[in-house]
Amino acid sequence: MPKSDTFVSVIAAFANDEAVVDAFLADITRLLDDNYTHYEVILVDDASTDTTVFKISTALTKFPHLRLIRLSRPFGRDIALTSGLESAIGDYVVTLIPRTDPVALIPKLIEECRQGKEMLFGVRATGDAGSLLRRWAGEFFYFLTETVFRLPLLRHATYFQVYSRQALNAVVRIKEKGRYLRLMSSIVGYTNRTFVYQPVSAAAETERGWSDSFSLAVGLLTAHSANPLRAVSVLGLFASFLNLLYALYIVAIYVLKPHVAEGWTTLSLQTAGLFFWVLLILTVLSEYIGRILGELKDRPLYFTLEEKNSSVLIPESDRRNIVTTSPE
Repeated sequence: MPKSDTFVSVIAAFANDEAVVDAFLADITRLLDDNYTHYEVILVDDASTDTTVFKISTALTKFPHLRLIRLSRPFGRDIALTSGLESAIGDYVVTLIPRTDPVALIPKLIEECRQGKEMLFGVRATGDAGSLLRRWAGEFFYFLTETVFRLPLLRHATYFQVYSRQALNAVVRIKEKGRYLRLMSSIVGYTNRTFVYQPVSAAAETERGWSDSFSLAVGLLTAHSANPLRAVSVLGLFASFLNLLYALYIVAIYVLKPHVAEGWTTLSLQTAGLFFWVLLILTVLSEYIGRILGELKDRPLYFTLEEKNSSVLIPESDRRNIVTTSPE
């Protein structure tokens, strides 16, 4: 079978993945070399502390078409993959996590993307991994995002995605600091579809702790939806209306009854309820103010510590999506 002339970029995010580096690089280079004449593999290291970088650096001397981007500190998978997306030059771009995503599906996905789909999104066949409590919490979160916050968030979506060049150009134009590729990619409006697959390993999906999961969920909601603020506003207005009715009731009792006993319990309940709503509103406002502050700082999404290329990156310098001279 002849090789395709399509230029393919594969972006892989690593974070202390020394156990899978060698096997992944051998598999991905063999697969791409068998199917494509022109390709690149962008390896983004999210500040690993093990031998991941050493193994990748060694592979740069063995395999062509490899690029290494080292981030200065851990930024998370979304930022790591974004750094690769911003530098990818392929006609079609694949993002994945080496520990979990099967590279054997890439040719089939690229071909489907060429047939008219601008983007493909991976979905785990087995749903969320982890304990029963974690799965319940995940289902409740998805329920809230669908019914309350109205976010187009795919259930059990992964970072295994395919972009056409046009779709990728649209995604990288989004400059929000709160990066969530699995949501941002689905809101740009291009034709897309999901594909279900079985991850190679579920380990990488279960390593996130409860605190990190909660922070991710709050960041996702505050960065991409104003509905939490609107919901609390409605509830606060409703609570204020109830307090107004209660105030009218107090006035009526004072006018109609000659002797009014002290209502310590009722007053305490009223005060507690009022402070509950006030504190809840302040909590939500604080999250949004923090998010606004992060956007106003206008800091770069990431900082690059080092970049390396293998000895042969792209053999043909006349490819149409390689710029050799700067525009005047």
